[in-house]
Parts: sequence; structure tokens; C-alpha cells
Amino acid sequence: MRALLIISLCVLFGGLHLAPADASEDEGDGWKTIVEEEDEIDYVQSLIVDTAPIASLQSPYQKIEVYQSGHWGRVLVIDDCLQLTQKDAAHYNEMLAHVPVMEYLSRHEAKEPLRALVVGGGDGYVVAELLKYSTIASIDHVELDEGVVNVAKEHLPWADAWKDDRVNLIIGDGAAFVQKQAEGGASYHIIVQDASDPFWLDDDGKETRLPSSVLYDRSHFEHMHKLLRPLDGVLMLQAEAYNIPSNLKSIRNWRNLLRDIGFENGRYGSIAIPTYPTGQIGFFIAHAGGSSGDKVCTSDVCDDKMNASLELDWSRIHAQFDALPGETLYYHPRIHRSYCEMNPPANNPDPDAGSEDPSTSTTNSTTNSSPSSTHSESIPSQYALRMTARLLLIVILATTAFAFGFGMAWRLVILEPHIFGQQQEDTASSVRIGGSLPHPKATKEVPQGTHMSKVFPSEAFSTSHIIHLDRTLVSEDPEDSEDASGDSDDEEEDEHLPSVQQLLVDFKNVDPHFLNSEERLAQSLIELMEEAELTLLSYNCHSLVPIGVSCVGILAESFVAFHTWPKEGLIYFDLSTNGEDSLIGILPNIEKWFAPVRKIPGDAAKEAPETKMKWSHRLRGFRQGYSPTFKRYEHPLEEELGNFFLCRHRPEMKVPLVFAEETNFQHVDIFEHRKPEGTDKILYLDGVRQSSLRGEAAYHEALVHPGMLSHPNPRRVAIIGGGEGATLREVLKHNTVEEVVMAEIDGELVEMCREHLPEWSNCSDITGCDADSCFEDSRATIVIEDAFKYFIDAFGGPESQREKFDLIIMDALDPDKLVPIVGSLYKDNHFVNSIFAGLSDEGVFVMQLGQTSDNADPGRGLGPDIDEDHMIEGLESIGFASIHAYDEGHALFDAPWSYLVCFKDINSRARWYKTPAEIDLELHRRLYPMKSGNPPLLFADAAMIRSYQIPSKAEENVECRGMGVHAWECDDWLPEKFSNKTKPFCPAFERHARQILENDTQHFEAICSHHSDEWKGKVPILGAHCTGKSAGGTAI
Repeated sequence: MRALLIISLCVLFGGLHLAPADASEDEGDGWKTIVEEEDEIDYVQSLIVDTAPIASLQSPYQKIEVYQSGHWGRVLVIDDCLQLTQKDAAHYNEMLAHVPVMEYLSRHEAKEPLRALVVGGGDGYVVAELLKYSTIASIDHVELDEGVVNVAKEHLPWADAWKDDRVNLIIGDGAAFVQKQAEGGASYHIIVQDASDPFWLDDDGKETRLPSSVLYDRSHFEHMHKLLRPLDGVLMLQAEAYNIPSNLKSIRNWRNLLRDIGFENGRYGSIAIPTYPTGQIGFFIAHAGGSSGDKVCTSDVCDDKMNASLELDWSRIHAQFDALPGETLYYHPRIHRSYCEMNPPANNPDPDAGSEDPSTSTTNSTTNSSPSSTHSESIPSQYALRMTARLLLIVILATTAFAFGFGMAWRLVILEPHIFGQQQEDTASSVRIGGSLPHPKATKEVPQGTHMSKVFPSEAFSTSHIIHLDRTLVSEDPEDSEDASGDSDDEEEDEHLPSVQQLLVDFKNVDPHFLNSEERLAQSLIELMEEAELTLLSYNCHSLVPIGVSCVGILAESFVAFHTWPKEGLIYFDLSTNGEDSLIGILPNIEKWFAPVRKIPGDAAKEAPETKMKWSHRLRGFRQGYSPTFKRYEHPLEEELGNFFLCRHRPEMKVPLVFAEETNFQHVDIFEHRKPEGTDKILYLDGVRQSSLRGEAAYHEALVHPGMLSHPNPRRVAIIGGGEGATLREVLKHNTVEEVVMAEIDGELVEMCREHLPEWSNCSDITGCDADSCFEDSRATIVIEDAFKYFIDAFGGPESQREKFDLIIMDALDPDKLVPIVGSLYKDNHFVNSIFAGLSDEGVFVMQLGQTSDNADPGRGLGPDIDEDHMIEGLESIGFASIHAYDEGHALFDAPWSYLVCFKDINSRARWYKTPAEIDLELHRRLYPMKSGNPPLLFADAAMIRSYQIPSKAEENVECRGMGVHAWECDDWLPEKFSNKTKPFCPAFERHARQILENDTQHFEAICSHHSDEWKGKVPILGAHCTGKSAGGTAI
């Protein structure tokens, strides 16, 4: 029986091995792999590159990356698919460029300058090779994605191609450009089409057309033929690898299309290139023929022209090659001559004939034409072997019978007596298939099969059971079954991605009698699987020696396993499924069935220790890249919630208060995090951490109070967002406030926060509030409406009669959050204009900008924070006189958080630069005292608010980088840049001015007295300092 146990364990661990591994397992110390898969032919290859890309750009069409490889040099990757490597790019691009030009020059005298058209090929290599021909006078290069061109210019060695005066780069749709040129009567001698793959096959073999498929349509081929026909031009296009069946089918279709349109001498050629799938890629070359008229060719004559052998003057080709400047790395006339002569199956128009090996076809032809030369005829007839069908059948039956009989004899004579003899010797051992344990019930239709059918005796366990699914038992009513079957039909239409989710649960202080009962544990397993609507196909349980139980179950969805330590009251539970429904929702069910209360016999007065649970959830495998419709940011568990919180398996409690609730605008998750140092509450929106109980005071106090203190008397305040209520709470602490309007688009989120996060909106301790909840204070007006619409309606018109606000605080989602409700807030200039119009003359606008800039970030306007930069530019353009950025690093986010304060009036800026003593005085004068006697602010104080006046060094570096200079050059360069124009926002210049102000007071006073008032007005940052000092207040 040991063989049976080995087989069952192989089934288990084989299944575990097939589950996709963590992405980290594909990465080493400083390296990662780029994997190319062709599931259609069971082919996988990978290439090792450095972990960090040299360049990474998300264009409107695709993700573009450049990596460095020790062997292959620069590696261009688009949407996680390898495009080229520096080492073997010449194989592909030199053939694509030189073959059509050489063939044209071999058949025509170059009486006039040649015109070439390149469609695609955004890396520029083909263009660089065509420029080697002095006979080519112009090259029109059409590329859809400007991002590819820009990345190639900066990081690929042939980037100078576009600098040549003969090259005309057109950023646009290649098919549309070709159509326009054809309809306009243009003509070309050479057309090279370097397009990406036109289609993609999913796991079911279903073909999905990609955007580049328009470049392989009949109409596009007709337009290219029209451009080439007047000059008897040559077409060269990328035509995939013929080793892949779906590609081979497409190649034949393209050949037929080109033939029907009127192209002649069409040939498919193949080259070797190591880094492309199957190590091969092909091209299709055809000549336009120079015929007149627009008649489409469909006759046998045109087919003969397509198949006709092409007479090329190879001496002229060799002469042209010798005259080329420089050297080629791959192309040579001998390679040119041979790459089409191998006659791959793609050159055969008949699919049936094309499937034969060309060498085999040649041999058969020779055999039929000359029987005397065949090998079989050279053998004397008396030695020839002849086998009839009857003899063949007898041989097959005889060998089958012998193998079956030998196997049965081995089992009866050798195997079974050995196993049963061992069982009789060990009376404590009982290995049973079936037995007294309960059978799983079928909750839905499952495939036929046998799972875990063999076990082997071992001294490690006393009993072993294998229980299979009983298909005669049904766990639900017929009506429910119909519903379930209907649901399964819907689920079959869903896309299944190569990924699983895993839930690990550990319990401590569980009843030891329960943990040592194989029957009770098996029953709990079956009940749990039914409640979770998972299909348990079979399970294998072992009672261990001396104590404990271990069980493994095979699910239709994946597997389940647990192991117990009764003496310690421990059970470890592991559940994996490949479904999309989260497993976190069944945590209460797992606790219900596998963590009964521990009982202490004989001592009723003594309480058993509380059962403790530790759990973690993680997503494994691959999702993004396997589905064109999959977007990572639309799945909360793919964000911080899953990657940094739920996946941690630590001795702390994660209690979901709100889990996977979906409002009309976003996914909401609220967790209570119980740790040894205290309990925290965390709010996640769309999987991104928004606020926590231990860090919200630092965040909201930094957001509200610096801006409030910058206004002399803020009476009316507006809040955009802030659904938790904490921003409202901080505003209501100010005794100057008469009205607060909070515009929040998501009313469902507000209600969830009021119920589960009441600490955020608790105003019961503020003496100036007349309600326990800040939402119910008489000064607060809660508007459940899109802030975009609210401000446009109120202040978007030229003659708005609405009373304006002294302060507007924008506490919306991060600017880089890819959800619809964020885009309108940060990208619409009408909204920004309405904000400006809604402020009083001395109004202040404050907003949070998300994670602060990193010291290594690219310059402003060049990096991923494009929405943030767009917002700042809009604020500058509409008239804010002075804008200031500041950071706060204690809000318990993964990085410091950035804020922006904007002043409508330049004179208001002086109030920003108060001394700590002045700030402390203002705080005591303005803030209501607390009923409990505690300080009004839990985190902020005068010294902290004072620190916000100087932008961070990282902000200075990013600003300087965006201006095109290094950070260390800013000190000398900035005064010259801003002496002749207004710049409301410039952290680098402001930091420079503040350093002068703090470290060299005499120098600063000299600057203020030397420059005219007109110059100070042109430089608001420095002018505000001078104005502040002249107004009687000390600027620092």
C-alpha cells in the first residue's frame, strides 16, 4: 500500500506545483525574467534582464520599457512582450530594410531618386538601415505611438535616424496615412511595413483581433498596391513565424490576398533570430508588377505570376552591397538569396500540401518519376518484408494480453500478499478506502473521475481514510440546483485567468478532543465546503501517532488542507481556489466549524483561554497581461489592501468591519486591526489606504490648520470630499467659522464612516459644537453631490450671486487614482476656475496631492504625477498669486504626504510666514477648548506648522529637474530665470529664498531694499517675504 500513498501524495504536490508561483519566484537578486509563451505549441522561453528598467513609459496605447541585459544589451519591451534586443535586432531589421531595396535596384536602373515609406517600426532601426542608400531621396515614416519613438531616441543606439533631413516622421495611424496617400495620387518605390502582431489567441484558441490588424486587411493591401504600381515598387512586410499553426494559416491568407490584388513574385522568407518565439521570424516580399488599371486580379494567370520565380541580377546586388557605407551585422546577398529558397510551408497556397515536409515532397516526386532509383527497389524481392492487416492486429492483441496478464499476476502473487502481510503483522494499523467518515455532497455538476484512490500503511499514522464524492447525494433543493446551474452557466462565460487565491488560518486554544477526532474534523470540512459553495471531490484523512489528525482535500477549484496539534490546541488551515470570489468572506464559517470553544473538564469555575485566530490572504499567479480587459486598479485586492495588509501572517487580529462593499463610485473596506500596542482602524477605498485611526490626526490637522491660520478671519469654509468627517471636525474647532459646506459625491461612504468610524466625526468634546456628531452640527451643511457640479453651478457663471468662501479644502482621492470621480476634479479647467471664483478676495485654497515627490523622481510634468502637475498649472494660469507645497510624514502612509496651499491675494502670503510664537498665539486665540481639558490638537503645534514653510529638498530637486538643470545649479540659475516673469509656484526658488532669509538676514534686507516694487511684484515668492517684513511682521 505504500505505492498508493506515494501516488496520492504525488497527486497533491503535483497539483501544488501546477499552481502559479509568486512573481518574486521569477526574480533573483537584481534580475528578473521576461517570459515569452506560445501556448498553441507548448513553447516557453525567457530572457534575463536587470530588475529595474532603464526607462518606463505608459503611453496612451501601451506600456513601453527598456531593460539592460548582460548578454543581449538593451532590451525593448512593450506591454510585457519582448520587441527587440540590441544584440540580435540586426537579424530582423537589416533583412526588412535591405531585401526590398536590393531587389528593386537589381531590376531597375536608378534613374530617379527613390521614395520609401515605413509603416510602424517605431524603434527606428529600419529607417536607419534605409538611410545607408544614397539613391533614397526621402523616407516617410509613419508611427502611431510617439512614446516608442521618444524612448528609442533616448535609449537605443540608432536614435540618430530621425535627424536625417531625408526622413519625414509622421505620428499617426499608418492605415489612414496609406489610404490618404493612395487617394491623393502619391507613389513609392519601396514600402516596408514593420507592424506588431495582428491577432492574439486565448487559452481556448479563440482569435482576438488587435489594433494592428487593420494593417493586414485587404483594403490596406490594395492601397499599398496602388502606391507601388506606378513605379513597379516592392512591398516588404513582417509576416510572423510559420512554426505556429495559427500564424501559418494567416500567412497563407495574406499570400492569397496579395495575389488577388495583383502583386507578383510573392515569397515568404524565414530568418533565425534567437530571442523571438521558436527562434524564427518571417517576412513576405512581393512586387507590384507595374500593370495599369484598378481591376482586381483573380485569374489563374495572376496566380502564375505570384508563383513565378523571380529573376534577379545577383551581380548587381553584390555590387550594391559592396557600395554600402559601413558594415551590416547580419544581411548579406548570400543570406538574401537563401532565405526564400528553403521553401517553407508558408509558400505553399494549398493548406494540405503545405503541411507536408518540403524535403519529403521532393523525395516522393523523385521516387514516382524514377522508380529504379528508389531504395526499396534495390533490395532483392526474396528479402522484402510484407505485413498484412490481419498479422498486425494479431500482434497488437497478443502484446496487450501479455502486458495485462503479467500486471495482474504481479499484483496477485507479489504485491497484495506483501501489503496484507504487513497489515496483519501490525494490528494497530487500519488502512481503509471509504470507511465510516462522511461523504462529500455534490453541489453542482462535476467531471467524472477518481481522486486519491490509493494509500499506503505507515508507522506514522494509526488510521487512514480516503472518501470520495457521493454523486447520489445532493445538498440543496431542486429549485436551488436550477439556480446554481444557471449561475454556473454564467460563470463559464467569465474569463479564467492563470491565478489562485490562498487563505491561511491558524487557531490557538481549540478544544483538543475536537482536534483529535478524525470524524468530527471530516464532518466540519464537509459542512464548511457546502457553506462556501466549493466542490470537495475527495479527501484523505490520517490519524497520526501518537496524536493529531492531518487531512488533504481535492477541490474542483483547487485544494484544502489542515493539520492539528491537540495537546497545544493548534490547527493550521490552508485553502486555495482559482475563483474570483474572495475567500475572506468565509472566515466566520471557518471559525465556526474549526475553532469550537475549548473546555476544561472537572473545573467548571476555571475559564478556558480565549480562542485566538491568525490569518492571511494573498493572490498568487498572474492576471495582468493575460486578459486585454484586466485592469489592476479595478481590483482592490491587487492594491495596498491585498499586497501589504491582508497578506501579512502575524500574531494580530484583522477584523473586517466592512468588506468588499461596493458603492456607486468605489469599493469600500474597513478593518479593525488589533495589535499588541493597541487597536487601529483602517479605511481602504478601491484597495488603497485612505486613513487610519492612529494616523488620521496628523493627516487632517496638517490639511486644515495651516491654511486656516493663513486667513485673517475664515467665516465660510467649503470641503470637497472628506466623507469620513475628520476634515469637518478640524474646521469646526475654529471659533471664527460660521458655516461649513461639505460636498461629498458618495453618500453611501458617509453612512459607512458614521457607523464604523465614529471617531473621525466625533465633535462631542469641542465646546463650540452643539452636536455629538460633526455631521449634525448646526454650522455644518452636508451636500451629497458631485463637487464638480456643485461649484460649476454655484460659481461657474460670470455673474454668480452666491456668497463666496474664505477657505476651500479639497480632501478628495489622490490625483493619480485611476477612477472616474477623480478625473473631473483634477483635469477640468472649468472646475478650477469655479474654485477660484468661489473664493473671497483674501481666499485660500488647500488640497492634498497624495504621496510626496521622491528625490529620484523625474522633473515636474515628466513623471507619473501628470494629473497633479496639470492641476498646478491650472491653478497658476487662472490667477492664484502664490502657491506653496508642504509635506507631512506622520500620517502612517507608506511615504510622506504632500499638500498644496494657494493664495488668491499676494498680500495673504505674508501670513503664511509667521514665527512659532505668532502661530502659537493664533492657535490659542482661534481654537475652541475641549470639554475634557485635553489639547484641541493631538499632533500639530506651532513648531510643526512652522516647519511647513520650507519645501522639502526632494521638491526642489524635482522642480529643478523639470527646468532642465541640476539641483545644484538652481542657486545661481533661479534668480536669473524669475527676474523677468511671474511664477506663483516654484519650490526650488522658494527654498532658495528662505535659506537666504534664515541664514543671512542682512543679505535678505539688501535684496528687499535694492529691487524695485515692480520687480518684487514679478517674483511673488520673494515679494511676499519683503511684503511680510515691511508690513510689520517678521517673516520667519
